[in-house]
Amino acid sequence: MAKKKRRTRRPPLNELHYAAIDLLSDVPTRNHEDISHILGISRMTLYRWRQRDDFDRELGKAITRKVRAKHPHRKLRWELNTPAQVERFFIASGWLT
Repeated sequence: MAKKKRRTRRPPLNELHYAAIDLLSDVPTRNHEDISHILGISRMTLYRWRQRDDFDRELGKAITRKVRAKHPHRKLRWELNTPAQVERFFIASGWLT
């Protein structure tokens, strides 16, 4: 009889994750190398975090909060659910080139 694979649970996001989210959601954003150096982690760790669904969700929320804080009277007509959508939003708004 084959053994069942145990699925390991991923630990929840911690302060270091949220610090990375804060740095990634700044406009204009720094590159991954600068952010990883500031946080004292490797660039590959930051890339792996970007692939996590929970990290991606929190990053989208942080970007949405910062956009709304900058333009409180404007209604957002954009769906900002994925990093690609957020990047398109910043390019269209002229904040990124």
